[in-house]
Amino acid sequence: MESSNGKELAVCEDEIIEPYVGMEFESEEAAKVFYDAYATHLGFVMRVDAFRRSLRDGKVICRRLVCNKEGFRRNRPRRSESRKPRAITREGCKAMIMVKREKTGKWVVSRFVKEHNHPLVISSSGNSRRSLLLSQTPDEKDKKIRELSTELMRERKRSAAYQEQLQSVLKDIEEHTHHLSRNIEDIIQNVNDIESKRQKEEIRVSRLRVFDLSGFESMDLETHIDEEARTIENATGGESVSREGDAILEPYEGMEFESEDAAKAFYDEYARRVGFVMRVMSCRRSEVDGRILSRRLGCNKEGFCVSIRGKFGPVRKPRASTREGCKAMILVKSMKSGKWVVTRFVKEHNHPLVVSARECRHTMDEKDKKIQELTAELRRKKRLCAAYREQLLMFMKDVEDHTEQLSMKVQLVVNNVREVESEEQEPTQHR
Repeated sequence: MESSNGKELAVCEDEIIEPYVGMEFESEEAAKVFYDAYATHLGFVMRVDAFRRSLRDGKVICRRLVCNKEGFRRNRPRRSESRKPRAITREGCKAMIMVKREKTGKWVVSRFVKEHNHPLVISSSGNSRRSLLLSQTPDEKDKKIRELSTELMRERKRSAAYQEQLQSVLKDIEEHTHHLSRNIEDIIQNVNDIESKRQKEEIRVSRLRVFDLSGFESMDLETHIDEEARTIENATGGESVSREGDAILEPYEGMEFESEDAAKAFYDEYARRVGFVMRVMSCRRSEVDGRILSRRLGCNKEGFCVSIRGKFGPVRKPRASTREGCKAMILVKSMKSGKWVVTRFVKEHNHPLVVSARECRHTMDEKDKKIQELTAELRRKKRLCAAYREQLLMFMKDVEDHTEQLSMKVQLVVNNVREVESEEQEPTQHR
């Protein structure tokens, strides 16, 4: 809509045309008329503010049009205390537009600030400039409105700040919970894998060859590892005693075992098949922690019986001599790697070797079998316990790390809330 002098107006019927950066006017006066009409329609009074002139010809090349409540009134010394103080009309409002003259001769809006820091009052008497100025003369109600409006702005800022902090905390908690849920799913999967492996191992162990009382024959008819070489797994140490057909696998220097018990089981089986009985003999311990460092396993006919004749009188019924000074033995030592290695082997016996079913039963009775079964089960349970412990420690560490991060974020939110509250208290103290 155009005025009678050809300048743009801010009102087009009942709609308001808002200024914007880049808006063009034919002249400075057209910009003033536009912003004045815009101000009257919106509910404030325009004031022509600072300008800038050209250094070449002194023409105005930039003009600032502001709200009449822009800036603050200067405090001047009172000449008379009896004079009535003037009403405060300046409130530091930042609303304004800045127009600049371009080379084309047109005036263009280069800056626009829309927000006012005071209530906008639309006068019912025709929206004239005078009525707006009169309506801005403050009374008690105006002061109350201004105070309430200022308080409302502060509360809106506080509410927005609290909402932002609350959303930040909720987002962090949601991410934290989601991360823990994924970790729990991974741990459950790992535990299921461990259980599956444990069940497969139990099935495998149940199908391993076990020693028969009559001749330690294999009881698993389904497993055929090799037709020429068969392996009997020892449950106590995981070592194996191998035999090719009916040939006996002899110990040799450098032979390795997983544990001392594995070496004992091997030599005991070797002794049974050769025809003598193994006896566990002397050992050497560490001076630091008392661990067994080496163990000697020999024939039960090693050494000689000590005669007690004459010490307690004549022996009524002499016992049969079972010691014949046999030198057959193996010496196993514990290495740094944890394995036990044969460092000495004496094969020859000084007495006949007899394979006896009775001795076999004696060396491998029901209690020995029970010990082997319990030892094997103990090893499996220890491995399972270690796997569960590893998963539990991983989860606890992850929870601890995320809880620490969440605590730091919560502390940051608390500090932000305190800053918001301190900013809210400062204007109250200055009132």
